[in-house]
Amino acid sequence: GGDPDDGGEQKMRTLISETMVSLNMSSHTDRFLKLMLDNGIASTDILERLTPDRASDLNLPWSLCDAVQKRWRAEKMNLGQDNGGTYEKEDPFKKLLAEGKARRQGHAHQVMPEFLQNVGIPGTLTPPVAGHQFMIPAVDNERMDSLEANLNGVMHQLESMFGVMQTIATKVEHFD
Repeated sequence: GGDPDDGGEQKMRTLISETMVSLNMSSHTDRFLKLMLDNGIASTDILERLTPDRASDLNLPWSLCDAVQKRWRAEKMNLGQDNGGTYEKEDPFKKLLAEGKARRQGHAHQVMPEFLQNVGIPGTLTPPVAGHQFMIPAVDNERMDSLEANLNGVMHQLESMFGVMQTIATKVEHFD
């Protein structure tokens, strides 16, 4: 019990019965109330942490739990307790997500330098014996573009040749 305004069992009783009335299911209020309280959903703090999975583990009808949660959120916003979601110090789920992201970014930083060392910038692995043409980015980019264009041309020729080969092979197979 405790104080009616402490978000405890009394508050839950009120929330649940108001929700059931609004859903035109007031005949089921007592059953749902007993189900919730017996399962330990005895305060608004616990109510806020209910998820579809947790409700299903407790054999609670999620649609009803969800309706009660929504009613509580709306009421809390009206009371000005919500502050746009900052009333809860930090959502552990969000914290875990942030940690996971940080770990991945940390990992990426470890990987990147080696990756860059191995790949190198085009031309830097070639000893600059033939003069300094590799050091001029404009030349480098032009060379890369023409190489890429040539490669694309070769790939298209290969693809069309492969198509021709396939056609010939098919015709030969079905010849007799």
